[in-house]
Parts: sequence; structure tokens; C-alpha cells
Amino acid sequence: MDCRSEYNELNYRMKRLAIVAACLLCIVHCAFCLPPQGRGRELVLRAQHLRNHTPGPHIVPHLRAIVDSLSAEGHDDYYFAAVNVLIDQLFSDGRFAEADAEAANMEKTAIEAGHTAGRAMSHRVRGQMLYKLMQSDRALAELDSAVLFIPHIKESSNAFATMTSIQEWRWIVASRLGDRAAATDAARNYVDAVDMWRDRVSQDPSGHFLATALALEASVELYRDDYAATVALLDSAASFVRPDVPSRAYEHLYEVRSRYNTALGQYDKALADVDTLLKAHTDFPWFYLNDLLSRARILNLAGRHEESLADYDSYVAMRDSITSDQIDRRLDDLSTLYRSEVERQHHLVSTFRLLGVGGVALLLLVLLIVSMRAQRVQRRQNRLLVERLRELDRQTVAPVVPAADTPPAMPSEIERLDQYMRDEQPFTDAALSRRELAAWLGTTPEGVARLIRTERDMTVLAYINAARLDEARRVLESDSQETLTEIASRLGFGTLRTFQRSFSERYSMPPSRYRAIAHESRPAENN
Repeated sequence: MDCRSEYNELNYRMKRLAIVAACLLCIVHCAFCLPPQGRGRELVLRAQHLRNHTPGPHIVPHLRAIVDSLSAEGHDDYYFAAVNVLIDQLFSDGRFAEADAEAANMEKTAIEAGHTAGRAMSHRVRGQMLYKLMQSDRALAELDSAVLFIPHIKESSNAFATMTSIQEWRWIVASRLGDRAAATDAARNYVDAVDMWRDRVSQDPSGHFLATALALEASVELYRDDYAATVALLDSAASFVRPDVPSRAYEHLYEVRSRYNTALGQYDKALADVDTLLKAHTDFPWFYLNDLLSRARILNLAGRHEESLADYDSYVAMRDSITSDQIDRRLDDLSTLYRSEVERQHHLVSTFRLLGVGGVALLLLVLLIVSMRAQRVQRRQNRLLVERLRELDRQTVAPVVPAADTPPAMPSEIERLDQYMRDEQPFTDAALSRRELAAWLGTTPEGVARLIRTERDMTVLAYINAARLDEARRVLESDSQETLTEIASRLGFGTLRTFQRSFSERYSMPPSRYRAIAHESRPAENN
């Protein structure tokens, strides 16, 4: 066993040494044997090769060496492309602080060099990181900023690649947020870019650009409920699919086609495309989550409720796991930076020990005072929020008495739906969807989705969850002895963690604190 361990260790070190030697040879070759433009391209390809084929923290120094070598030649397209690869690797390693710092420095360098494409790339990579960290709103804002700095795509192939990448990411994030306007704008810009470069993209052996452009154009027609145009575009996109190319190259085709088949009620076909996406996104958890949620929704529409609930449970568990893992990585990242800083400052500690202890004690005292004051302010704000919500409930429940000569007004569809949600509480069924709401209202699932979007500016799922949270708040204010777990289960939240997270996001406090404040404020109201 000892000999085998020594052999494995030696073999691992030899591989590491071979990688280092290959990087050094590549850099020396590029520095002395290639013209400037060829050297830049060769170094970027080398960086991407390392990222794809030998990933891991050990390649970061080699990527930094490539970036430094390109920086010495000037801050051009190749330099910013190499920095982009470095940031991707840092993010994959969980070194979020370093990745964000590199992105900020990337933008600063681009501003100083007057390189607009570099600025666009810095916003794009930050948008990608935010999306992967499940901060879609901030991600879309970064990608919208990136659009402002895209050079004219006729300038170079790099400008075209930057443009299409940013617009593709904008479409992905906007689609996840349900922002049809932004998704439509991104799709049309992507299609325009491909049309301008059609002669070159037609030579793309993978067919990625043309298939993607047609799929995004189909998504716009699907928003307009033009099914004939949608299916024609999807069929055209499918003609560019190559069996020897990974299916992830055509992910938007499968996604839009799944939406189309779902809209037509062809759930088996829709599920087939979603299953293809799940296989393609096995190593991309932020995309895999969206696919899992899509499959759960389609299964629910198809009446396969048990399978749908299983997928919803898997989605919640995986999302919570990813979130927990990201928090752990952030803590590890911060701990590493902290240890590095401590080591760098260690020689000063012995000299300023007393001053440091006094400063820390003073800082802790200030933080304690600030924390206590912030808690009091937060408590007053929470109490005020509870009182305002109670007043809103009283106004909602209080009947409006019309004038004697005024005929009673018929409630609108959204008012009927609101009243139905308050009185009948259909949301206690965890599988409640727009299909059931549409059946009660006497319309189609698409019709009820449009109604809620127009009148309440919400998705159907957000509307249902809002009704659940409103009822949960009323239960917490009452004398009910139900535990939080019982409330979560009865009102259709699925899990206690989902209930607590949703409640905190909406009311800026956990349900346990809301219940305590609501009960504390009763004597003051009675007096």
C-alpha cells in the first residue's frame, strides 16, 4: 500500500510538472515564434484548453501568466478574452471575491484603454456570475449595461461573438424572470446579428448560430400566440441540428419547442425536449434547476401530479443545496482572504497589540451600540408594517356600501378571483396551477395567466404564493396554536424552509418574529 501511494503521488506530481512545462513552452513559443496577432490567439486558445481539459485550482497561476503575457502586448481583444477565462475558473473554484475583483479590474482596464468591447465583456461576465448565484434581477441589469458598450458587429468576429453572447444571456435571464419585453428585444438583436454575419455563420459546422437564431425568433412568435409561425421556425431550426454535436449547442431550440408543445397540450413531446435539456445540463446546476422546474410544471398540466410533486421536491432540495454550497464557498473564500491578510500583517501585531486590542474593543462597542439601535429601528418598522397590513385587511374585508341611486357594480374577473382565493383558499392544494384557476374562472390557462399578469403584474405561481402568504399572515396574527410546520403544510408550501424563505422575502422578517410582534401589539390596539 505504501509503495502504491508513493507511486500515485509521484505520478500526480509528474502530471503537474508536465502541465507547467507545457504552459511555459507554449508561452515561450508564442513570445518568440509567432507574430503579435497569432501569439494572442494562440495564448487565448491555450488558456481555454487548460480551462476545458485540466480544470482545477492548480491552473489559476498558469492562466494569470497568460493574462500577464498578453497584457505586456497591450489590452486588446485577446487580453480581455483571456481575463474572461481566468474569471470563469476563479468562479468555478468558489473564489467569488477574487472573481468579482478581476471583473472590476477588467472594466477599469477597458475604460483606461478605451476598449468598449472589453467593458461589454466585463459586464457580461459579471452578469453570468450573478445569474449562477441566483440573483437574476441584478444579472439582467449587468447584461443590459453590457449592451451599451458592444461595438458595431461588423468591426470584427470578436465583436460579433461578444454581441451574440450578451444577447443570448439576456434572453436566458429575461426568460427566467418572465420579462417578455427584454427577452423579445434580446432575441431580435441576436437574430439581426446572425443575419448580418449569415455568410460566415453558414459555414459553422455545428449549426449553433443559425439554430439558436431561429429558436429565439420562434420564442417571439410564441409570445404573440402565432403558432403557425412558431412551428415553421422551430422546424427550420431543427434542420441545423447535427447528431455528432452535443445537444447543449441547441438548448434554446429544445426549450422553445417544449414551451410550444406545452401551449398546445402536447405534453409528451414537451417532456421529451425537457429530458434532453436535463441530460445536456447535468454539469450546469443553474440550468438544470430551471429544466427540473419546467418538467414539474408540465407534469402537473398533464395531470401526473405525483410525478410533478416529486420533481418540485427535487427542485426545492437541489436549490437549497446549491444555495447552501454557495454560502459555504463564500465563507471559505472569505476565510482564505482573511488568513492571507493576517499572515501579511502578522509582524505588525506584536508592535501594536495593545492599540489593536483597544481598537477592537472600541469597534465591538460601537458595533454593539449600532446593532442595538438598528434592532430597535427594525422592530419599530416591523411593528408599523404589521399595523399597516392589519389596516389593509380591514379595508379589504369592509363592504363598500353604494349610494341609494347607484346600481351595484359587477365585480371584475380579477376581483372575483381575489375573492375566490380569500374565501375558498384553493391554494391549500400544493399542486394548484393556472389550469385549476382557469377552470373555476371559465377561461383558458393562458387567459388566466394574462389576466394576472395585466392586473397584478405577477406570474400565476407568484399570485398563488402571495395568496398563501396573506393567509399565513392572518393565521399568525390570530390565536391559532398551529406550529409553523403545520401552517406550511396546510397552506400548500410543501416544506417549512420554503414557507420561511418566502415569508421573509415578502415581509422582511421570519414568520416567528411576525407572530411575536403581532401578539405584542394587541394590548396597545385594545387600549
